[in-house]
Amino acid sequence: MVETALCVTFVLLPLTMGIVQYGVILSAMHQLDHFGREGARYASVHGGEANFDSSETTAGSLKAYLKSMIDGKSTILWADVSNNIVVTPAYGASTPRTSGQPITVAITYSMKKKFFLATFPGMGNLTQTYVARSTFVLE
Repeated sequence: MVETALCVTFVLLPLTMGIVQYGVILSAMHQLDHFGREGARYASVHGGEANFDSSETTAGSLKAYLKSMIDGKSTILWADVSNNIVVTPAYGASTPRTSGQPITVAITYSMKKKFFLATFPGMGNLTQTYVARSTFVLE
């Protein structure tokens, strides 16, 4: 009885919680990678349009497209990524966006919101900020 209690308390419970924590972080990373790829794919087709760099309320903009994908359909909240989306090259840069040019979409997200075992051994080694970056070629 004592051995079982010690084994469950000091081995099985921490191991199970660590596996769950890792799964939560891996899921968030996977979702961010997916949103980055979808954003870059959308940017490769619509990057040269006039309203592409507009706000999330403008139809046809990258932010409106990503918001429709993220809002209510993901464990990532739109408010956490809405101001952390960077498109390179930026609109109005010295070189205009032209066909055949690479365009990159980067989404930065603070993983601190996904850690529920902050003091768990080994969790301090994980990256606190994750950047999902994807590059496509403008059509």
